[in-house]
Amino acid sequence: MSHLTNAQIFKAIGLDDSVKPMPKYTLLICSHVLMDWKTWSGQISADQIALASHQSSRQVKRHLKSLVEAGWLTRHAEVRGPGLHHKSSTFLNQDKVRLILERSHDVTEKVSPDVTEKVSPD
Repeated sequence: MSHLTNAQIFKAIGLDDSVKPMPKYTLLICSHVLMDWKTWSGQISADQIALASHQSSRQVKRHLKSLVEAGWLTRHAEVRGPGLHHKSSTFLNQDKVRLILERSHDVTEKVSPDVTEKVSPD
């Protein structure tokens, strides 16, 4: 697997059980709206993500912290000047994506076959 496609990134994000839904949403916005799809990186600020995802900057910062801790992103801050918010060089961990995709060959194994029996016909 050389260059990752958008579909592979989406699938890996969805399959990762270690990250909660809102940080996943932040990761999707970060990777698909603000990153360069060829390098899966970009100069991104929490304010940009907040604006694109309609979240507060504080919430985005918490999500970014959890995504870095989970190994999805690496970020290196670059201060632009006094009074200006900083942008961070942000990189998607492509090895994590590949690892998740290799581990889960069939997502249907997560659904038990007796799920339909639990649903009332009414």
